[in-house]
Amino acid sequence: MISGGFPTLGAKNLSRAVRFYVETMGMKLSAEGVLSAKIDAGDGLIFQLVKDGPALTVPLCFFVRGDIKETVEIYENRGIVFTQDEATDGKHYRFVDPEGNHLALTK
Repeated sequence: MISGGFPTLGAKNLSRAVRFYVETMGMKLSAEGVLSAKIDAGDGLIFQLVKDGPALTVPLCFFVRGDIKETVEIYENRGIVFTQDEATDGKHYRFVDPEGNHLALTK
């Protein structure tokens, strides 16, 4: 079984990206340097933000525990704008971070 992971996301503005993931998404900063930062998303998923790296154009999916609609509502209240994939019956919500990385919440 696979768990965790270590994807890399680009960040034009590293401090802005860190603030988004820590303050808006509620994740934890686990390391920060001049050119990169590591974000702990929980459950073994740690990803790296790399200054001036390319943004993801295919969504990185975060799996949601509990009610996905409640989670989406919390993030919408924090300013995230979602698009819902109609084919997934309300179980897949896409959004883009301030650095242009495509992300998704999925159930």
